[in-house]
Amino acid sequence: MTMFKLLMLKYPMRSITWNAGHAHKVCAGIWLISLYWPICYLLVQKYDVAFDYRLYACTFQFSSNIWKVLHPISSTILYLVPNLVIIVAAVMILVVARRVAKESRQGLKWQGVMTVC
Repeated sequence: MTMFKLLMLKYPMRSITWNAGHAHKVCAGIWLISLYWPICYLLVQKYDVAFDYRLYACTFQFSSNIWKVLHPISSTILYLVPNLVIIVAAVMILVVARRVAKESRQGLKWQGVMTVC
């Protein structure tokens, strides 16, 4: 959402032409990315699932050696990269807001900018 706010600020005339088809494609991409972990579980070792009847919990054991390599890579991709994208987009929104404030004669109300971020 932060990325789309930035795109709407940088390209205001193009945001009018966005339609439902673009939104559906973005949502489908996010949905496909979220399937990464379940597919990894099934592809690496599908019989490594344990069910605990005391807690009614299903856990994955991660007993295969490939998880020693796959788990840090996956964690970095799925946890670090999205957070970095959000932080960079928020900083870019603040930079655009500051540039607009310098160009106008009135001051910028940072409370409004922070509300948008």
